Amino acid sequence: MVSRAGGGGAGEVTRVADEFGGKRRPSSGEKTRLYPPRLPEDGQERRKPPRSPGRRPRRSDRLYGLLSFLFAFVAGFSAVMCLSIAARSVRTARLNREMSALHAAYSAQPTAEPAGAGERLDPALLAGAEEIPLQPEEGEAAGQGDADAEAFADAEALADAERHGLYAEDEGDVRSGTEATQTVRTTRYHADSGEALPEMARLREENSDLVAWLSIEGVLDLPVCYRDNRYYLTHDFHRQENASGTIFLDEGHPFSARACNLLLHGHNMKDGSMFGHLVHYGELDYLRRHPIIEFSTLWQKERYVIFAVLRVSLNASDPRFFNYFSWPAFETDELYSRYVRDAQLASLFAIPVSAEPSDAMLTLSTCEGSDRLVVLARRFRAGENVSDMRALASSAVRQ
Repeated sequence: MVSRAGGGGAGEVTRVADEFGGKRRPSSGEKTRLYPPRLPEDGQERRKPPRSPGRRPRRSDRLYGLLSFLFAFVAGFSAVMCLSIAARSVRTARLNREMSALHAAYSAQPTAEPAGAGERLDPALLAGAEEIPLQPEEGEAAGQGDADAEAFADAEALADAERHGLYAEDEGDVRSGTEATQTVRTTRYHADSGEALPEMARLREENSDLVAWLSIEGVLDLPVCYRDNRYYLTHDFHRQENASGTIFLDEGHPFSARACNLLLHGHNMKDGSMFGHLVHYGELDYLRRHPIIEFSTLWQKERYVIFAVLRVSLNASDPRFFNYFSWPAFETDELYSRYVRDAQLASLFAIPVSAEPSDAMLTLSTCEGSDRLVVLARRFRAGENVSDMRALASSAVRQ
């Protein structure tokens, strides 16, 4: 604060220091009067000098610094994860496109057909099952086969599930019945030898684990491999580590002429790759739009139509439990028919498509949380066509 005192001479200035004793070197011609700091009276607490505006206590400064660091760390980590997921999705999508284009290119290449190849690839012939006497292979029995590694990593859970397997209480009665010829015992469901399809032969040169090619229009177009239930959970078709994995045939359902039911597994990827779109079959409109499955083995092209869609619990005590993973083949026609009937009763939708013991089946399975989304299809019969099967599927209703 500055005050001018009259009579002190021209330019005489008296400056008063603030009450806290601030000092200033007087300039020439100035008279400075300093007042001592005001001391607190007895019993009064001395006032602390005010902090500068915006100043926080040191403890708050440390807290805000720590929170800022944590926020920056979480933001950085999230950014890295998002970039990693995006990069993986792009890489997987590119790989899928390359594989699909390669398969299409190989399929389009003209090749000289060997004698009998036209008959072998005739759709009408391949749609129906070929009836020939065939003895069961040594050591092969129905109801065997482990569940996929993800579903039953716990051996105790697997054993418990198999103890509660389908028709366990009825198998004795069925097997002790008539000894008449059973369709499931005399049917050769797949070709497993001879001249391989040219496109499949070329693809198998890149990976000897290739057993089939799976295609659903507008959904997926991918190779199917067979080794065990673990390797292709984390490896792509080129045997490179990839979290998306590859579609693979269950190790308990090896491909053979008598393999009535082939079980395929694939990851439910959020980017839609592998079986990422399979969970949409829980929607009726999606089923109606995509009821047909193309499945090419090494030796023949096959076509399937979906007859059941299940949401399955892997807890054997849960009413939604359904043992779809232990049936690569059936001992009797009765067991086949019971399995189909129970699958249709457990299905999310009533689909007017039947399945007979002479029909080969295809089962697709993927994770849906702790449950499994399972799609069951049977092969086209002689005389059936895509338009008729689409018409049947369009009549499906929720049940």
